[in-house]
Amino acid sequence: MKKIKDYYPVILIGFFSVLILLSLHFFGIFSIIETKLYDLRFQINGPKKNFESQVVLVEINDESYRLIPESYPYPRGEIWARAIRNLTDAKAKVIAFDIQFDSKDHTTQTIINNLDSECQDCSFKDGDVELNKAIEYAHDNNTKIVLASKIGYEQTRIPPYYIVKPTQKIMDANPYIGFVDHEVDEIDNVSRRYTIFNSIPADTLKYNSFAVQCALCYYDIDLDSPVVQNIEENTISIGDLEMKPFRKEASFLVDYYGPVSNVWGTFPVYSLSSVIDNNDYDLKDYDEDNDWMDMYVNDDHFLYSRFGEDKSPFKNKIVVIGSSLKEDQDFKETPFFSFMGIENPMPGMEFHANAIQQLIDNNYLHVPTKTLNLTNQSFIYHIFIIIFLVILILFISTKFELLSGILIMISIISLWFSYSMGVFFGDQFWIFKILLDYPLNVNDNKVLIPVFFPIATIVITYGMNLSYKLIVESNNKKFLKESFGAYISTDLIDQMYEEKREPKLGGNPGYHTMLFSDIASFSTFSEKLEAELLLALLNQYLTAMTNILIDNKGTLDKYIGDAIVAFYGAPIEIENHEYRACKTALEMNKELDKLRKKWKKEGDKWPIIVQQMQHRIGINAGNIVVGNMGSEMKLNYTMTGDQVNLTARLESSAKQLGITVQVGENIYNKVKDQFIFRNLGKIIVVGRNQSINVYELMCNIEDIDNNIKKLLAEFHKGLDFYHNQEWDEAIKCFSRANDFEEKYDGRKTNPSLVFIERSEKFKDNPPDKDWDGVYALESK
Repeated sequence: MKKIKDYYPVILIGFFSVLILLSLHFFGIFSIIETKLYDLRFQINGPKKNFESQVVLVEINDESYRLIPESYPYPRGEIWARAIRNLTDAKAKVIAFDIQFDSKDHTTQTIINNLDSECQDCSFKDGDVELNKAIEYAHDNNTKIVLASKIGYEQTRIPPYYIVKPTQKIMDANPYIGFVDHEVDEIDNVSRRYTIFNSIPADTLKYNSFAVQCALCYYDIDLDSPVVQNIEENTISIGDLEMKPFRKEASFLVDYYGPVSNVWGTFPVYSLSSVIDNNDYDLKDYDEDNDWMDMYVNDDHFLYSRFGEDKSPFKNKIVVIGSSLKEDQDFKETPFFSFMGIENPMPGMEFHANAIQQLIDNNYLHVPTKTLNLTNQSFIYHIFIIIFLVILILFISTKFELLSGILIMISIISLWFSYSMGVFFGDQFWIFKILLDYPLNVNDNKVLIPVFFPIATIVITYGMNLSYKLIVESNNKKFLKESFGAYISTDLIDQMYEEKREPKLGGNPGYHTMLFSDIASFSTFSEKLEAELLLALLNQYLTAMTNILIDNKGTLDKYIGDAIVAFYGAPIEIENHEYRACKTALEMNKELDKLRKKWKKEGDKWPIIVQQMQHRIGINAGNIVVGNMGSEMKLNYTMTGDQVNLTARLESSAKQLGITVQVGENIYNKVKDQFIFRNLGKIIVVGRNQSINVYELMCNIEDIDNNIKKLLAEFHKGLDFYHNQEWDEAIKCFSRANDFEEKYDGRKTNPSLVFIERSEKFKDNPPDKDWDGVYALESK
């Protein structure tokens, strides 16, 4: 009986350990870390290699925005119908649009709204009709078209749920419809699952998701085939397409093939401007208008014999078309979001592409315990693991001395971590291979088992038992609290805990300076450099520039690929933040010059484009809101407001003028006596109606030389003539100013040349007499 009583404390420790662990598990404490370990698996495994991609991405990106002459959103007849025809001619098997066509063509509607009722001959092409014809053309040539749809919800509508489809004119061509609705994990808003089908309350129909519809079209499966759910086998079948859902729901875990493709090359990516570029369509830039698609579809093209239909990158592929423009805000956070230390938000179109490729490859993540968090389906598996580990740890902790027990616990934790991660990689030597920089095994049958809660079970159980043993072994442990209380009062400790503040959602309005910087022509860098070299280059550049930013008391908001977003005056208020931002920009320019010299000395390691790298910087000051923004689970200390968007436009529009640093009038008015500026006149940036006077930051006031003085004298004299509409005199001054403009590799234009062009344009088409000198930019 005495021996049994000796085990009472151990039994109680075991019972409370199980109770505590189940409570923590039930309230999702372990799930937070488990999801991060879930993402870590993908990042360690890295992008999949040597898989045969059946998906090709066509992006509305900055290149297409720059080269396509039509305004955005693009007219369906001129752009999207052309894209369908060209891709059909290039033998694409499926063309899928991750774009909503649920309202009338914007261009067509604009024409209709502005038609004169008395117009006799006002014929025009309806964009939706042209898109209809293109879809029919595709179907006639065995190319299937999938268009995006979704489930709409309006609280005041009866019924509140409804299907949002393309316009009727488009639907008359009988395209296939795929639903783009999907759910994110509530715990951190990361997209880890993909919906198989959607349904509407009180509607028995099942609506196939975008990826499923693409896969069905790819395999030529009858889309009227019923959806068959086999609960026992945990499968969902549509015709010959069999899918394995996650935890018996209408979704599956996405086995991501890699991070965002336009940086890391996971899937083949092409710009929309290339896809529509053939002999009967002209891009904005003559030098880049090479009729790219004709290499594959037009036998009159001089390169057709070398490329041709058989080498078409779209032949027998699923082509997914969508946007990667930041302003469209169609981005998903995926397990690869922070891959290699760089934020990689994934365009929605690529999220669908990963799911499509996974359906084609028939690879699904297997979860033996049904789920990684505690649910009704996984309860039996998880409680068994917890009880088994609690018994094992209590046995070890009672049989071994303190040091030996700790070493055994560390060994068990290390083995479990290695094993539970290794089954995902299909490689139990993954730790050694990573340390030795050796590639992991290729594994298409990944297995997910819990990593953290078993480790937590070991730590909590051993910790509770160890705590009990320490209390029992020392009857005088109370002196620790008494000794502690002799140095710090308990009241003070309680007060410190009560006043501890956690980050909360919300922000504080204030007047701050903002800085945006971006590497010029960065997309070309990603084409020229392999992923490892590109990462090394980015790290060198971003590290150097961020150090300068921090040294000047700036606050780093975020990195967006190669771009740096920062602000001054928060969270700690500082004086002269306008001055500090300008000083930062000039120091960044000097540091970039040092980097260029360094890269040049390293020889053939870096291509010429790296050795000639340029960047653009936009600086502005205004009223914005700065604070913690995001979700309750994940906060970012960031800024928002109209002035933030304006600053971004100042950075991007600097390219049109061929300058490095462009600042707003608030900056100039504050620090015009400390730096040398060039007045660039008033502009209206894209997306705004109000004008702003902008300036080029040239140098510190003590660094001005005779060349800059002559340049500014001629340029500002020309600007006066320009504002007075004396175009000939303005052109003469700007031409003389051009002789003093700085010449360097990669600089295609400068303000003098730009204002010569504007003057000649206004000379032919003069503005109104009361023109105030404002120039509206036509692009970013």
